Amino acid sequence: MIRFGLQDNYKESTPAQDIARECCDLIAVIELLEEVGIIEKTGTIQAIEQKKARVRHYMEYARERGTLSDN
Repeated sequence: MIRFGLQDNYKESTPAQDIARECCDLIAVIELLEEVGIIEKTGTIQAIEQKKARVRHYMEYARERGTLSDN
């Protein structure tokens, strides 16, 4: 994705589709771990919300520094 962009169609799927598939694979594994009791859903939800807050914080910082734009 970084080298060729999200819409490159060199192969059957685009990098954006590959990323979406990988995310779904990860979510499926997380859900399986929750189902068998290895991780707790409550903890997972809290961790996800904390991560989203950190990402938003650093994205805003990057915008302020001029290293990230909305385009």
